[in-house]
Amino acid sequence: MLGIWNIIKGWLDPVVAAKIHFTRSAADLEKFISKSRIVKELEGDEDFEYKYVEPVPGENDLMKDTATRDKFQEERNGMVERFEQVTKRWIKGEDVSAESDALANELNENYWKLEPYIRARTLYD
Repeated sequence: MLGIWNIIKGWLDPVVAAKIHFTRSAADLEKFISKSRIVKELEGDEDFEYKYVEPVPGENDLMKDTATRDKFQEERNGMVERFEQVTKRWIKGEDVSAESDALANELNENYWKLEPYIRARTLYD
């Protein structure tokens, strides 16, 4: 495994490669992840059990509603434009932190409205 890693590491940016660590024991893993977040099967304390949830017929039907999708996307485009303008003002030295934070919150809220129209449910949800 480490022989392969040495080859792959040469293809990666050194900063990225330095963030990848191989461990051989739970104690080694605990240097990077709290024992409370390591699953029991790897000698941690996390009592997580994966359960597959069957897809529900029609769960992605909102993706067919292109009119609503386009409405939310158009709103988002306006928010992005405003955020870009605020960022340009920030670069010039203006104090725009409150306006920037408000726009970031709007973008976040808009994403969750738009998301069911652009991204299908998968088993990873």
